[in-house]
Amino acid sequence: MLKNRIEKTLYNPAIGLFPILLVIFLIYKIPVHRAVDIGLSVGSVMLIGFLYLTGKRVFQAFLFTAMLTLLLFNMVMLLIPEHVIENFSFILLESVFVVNIYVIKKYEDRIHSFLDNNLKIGIKIHLKPALQLFFFVSKVLIYCIPFHLLLLLIFRQFPSAPFHAAFLIGFQLLFPFAIIAIGVIELLNMNWIGSQIKSERYLPIVDANSRVIGHIALSESLTFEKKFLHPVVRVIFKHNRKLYLRMRPESFYYEIGKMCLPIEDYVNYGENIEDAAKRLVYRYLGKTKLAPHFLLKYAHEADGRKSLNYLFIVDFDKEKTPNSRLLEGGKWWTEQQIVENLQKNYFSSAFESEFEYIQTIVLMAEGFGVPIGMYSDKNKHV
Repeated sequence: MLKNRIEKTLYNPAIGLFPILLVIFLIYKIPVHRAVDIGLSVGSVMLIGFLYLTGKRVFQAFLFTAMLTLLLFNMVMLLIPEHVIENFSFILLESVFVVNIYVIKKYEDRIHSFLDNNLKIGIKIHLKPALQLFFFVSKVLIYCIPFHLLLLLIFRQFPSAPFHAAFLIGFQLLFPFAIIAIGVIELLNMNWIGSQIKSERYLPIVDANSRVIGHIALSESLTFEKKFLHPVVRVIFKHNRKLYLRMRPESFYYEIGKMCLPIEDYVNYGENIEDAAKRLVYRYLGKTKLAPHFLLKYAHEADGRKSLNYLFIVDFDKEKTPNSRLLEGGKWWTEQQIVENLQKNYFSSAFESEFEYIQTIVLMAEGFGVPIGMYSDKNKHV
């Protein structure tokens, strides 16, 4: 838990830019070359710490950029007179930094292409999010820093202006405080994304033989039409040869507003089919002795969704009506009432495809006194 929190924090761009921020604050107190040496030393320790603490799972692109900026700035100091360095050290450092990220940003497509073609999938899983964050923040900085440098250069031309020194320091501090602000915003953003991931629901992807071949987030699956096949549990409520039907709510995701069975839901990734049915019965009916019994498995398509439906039944011989606010808006239907409304776009397509089986096997079986267990299938696992 703590390790995951540390790794998430280390993705923050403000962490990677700490060596540059450190140099910016030090150049007001010590000689520039010493400040840069300290920044490079701290950056080297951070780089080693990243590799050691995270096992190469976190790639801080901004840390590499900060180190490259300080190395290039060291080279620039060898070519420029010392008095120029002392007077314009902040502007020169910020200029080297923005040129550095501009060049890297220019080759963004080539970098992504190289990584896609040469790195293993396990490394790319961790590297790609870090690079996406790097290039996004880089784009913001490329637009903002030149404007900031222009204001600094203009203001330095008027040394006699009132409060010149105070305003100059304030302008110079805008850059480090902007980096800190980006870090805070990204921290809040990552916490929000983390909470979204925690609340996300994952569904198994199955083939026609019910074998699990992968999994996907429900929110992502809903954006595709007929691409993924997911197992779905549907539950019949039966009482005295009547079926309890209700209007499909929004939580059923498709064919909303059609009359249908009272309970339907996706099976969660890693969940047993029978456990999913029990979960749903408990959710809608609370603590009860009524148990769902498996009847039928079939593939179904509707409104751009594919599902492998598992049909269960609950017999209400002792409890005549389902007492739950989650099941409000429904009623008991006789077999004749259902037959009279078939093929009128009144029922869901899933229910209409099931009804012949329900009529022949379930309702007719009850007329002959056949227990539910006699027509239950034991093969209930995805």
